[in-house]
Amino acid sequence: REKRWEAGNIHYLTVIKDDSRYRLWYVSFADREDPWVKAGNIPGKYPALWCYAESADGFHWDRPDLGLYEYDGSGDNNILFASGEVGPYGYMHVMRDPVGSDQERYKAIGIATAFQIDGRPATQQEAMDLLFKLQAAGDGGQVGERLTRESVIKAGVSPDGLHWRHLEEPLIRPGLPLDTQNILAYDPDLRKYVVYVRSQRARRRAVSRCEATEFHGEWTHPQTVLSIEPDDPPDCDIYAPCYCRHPHGPHLMFYSLYHRASDLIDVCLAISHDGVTWCRPERKPVIPLRGRYGTLYPAPELVPLAEDRWGLLTLACPHPHNRNSAEPSEYFWAMWKRDRLVALEAPDYAEFALTEQDCAGGQLSLNVKTHQPGGFVKVEIVD
Repeated sequence: REKRWEAGNIHYLTVIKDDSRYRLWYVSFADREDPWVKAGNIPGKYPALWCYAESADGFHWDRPDLGLYEYDGSGDNNILFASGEVGPYGYMHVMRDPVGSDQERYKAIGIATAFQIDGRPATQQEAMDLLFKLQAAGDGGQVGERLTRESVIKAGVSPDGLHWRHLEEPLIRPGLPLDTQNILAYDPDLRKYVVYVRSQRARRRAVSRCEATEFHGEWTHPQTVLSIEPDDPPDCDIYAPCYCRHPHGPHLMFYSLYHRASDLIDVCLAISHDGVTWCRPERKPVIPLRGRYGTLYPAPELVPLAEDRWGLLTLACPHPHNRNSAEPSEYFWAMWKRDRLVALEAPDYAEFALTEQDCAGGQLSLNVKTHQPGGFVKVEIVD
């Protein structure tokens, strides 16, 4: 955190490698005690702003003066807009659409609350005015009859990732109590848009999936795709769905695993060939907790870095999930050597077989490393 409008916190990052530069979108929270903030200049429940930065290497970030939003009398800042224009946090994930039109090359989603009064859509202010009126009249028990609200996914589109048009109607009404960083993606294999959302199953947090053939079209009802299984510890939840596409094609999900008993959150990995059926190759963290950190939240995407590395930005909070700390949260890169995200390891001798593969006319590549002098790998193609 460097700027005045970042004094509260930084959250919900998206990083995209766009040609030779890294592009970053994030929510910044201003200090509630900032005089300009206390004067009511930022709309919404939280003093949140949606911001933009870029970098040549992923480590040294520039906050360009965009002139799009006036903060305390100056447009010399990297603020795109006040998050309250969309929802409490603005947009929480961005994608670069490979099949979108030039005017909608970038798409983003966030969560918001949709209100209705007597069956008609209403603004949040109208809903709050009615709520206070009913409560003042002693009719608070009738709020549920006249006033309803639901969590929805709002969306925006942009030609360049900087100038955004907010879609008036909710993109998806999933019928779920939404939270955390829900993810928007385009699946080129299915030729469909996909959203992964936080959901619930058997009183535990889980991940569900919606899809649509057209972004502005009809979306399917959420389907649970990743949840706690019978052989998991009884105090675990799958907290957040950091979905990423593997650089070579398959689907990855760096999910935050919440341990209720200890109130700690680390990061595990799930993999899928179709984005629907997921497996967890190991029941141990792929990004473990270390040092003073108590919770970890990874942020998409998985991007190539220098020195033959892959990187995943990860938010590290110096406290357990349900406790606050005066120490600031930090972002770091979780890094792996490219193509070595997951491996089979053996101290001595081991053998394994792959499922049947169609290799005719193609090339079979081996990604192996031996540590012992004279170590070797023997390969057999079975007909």
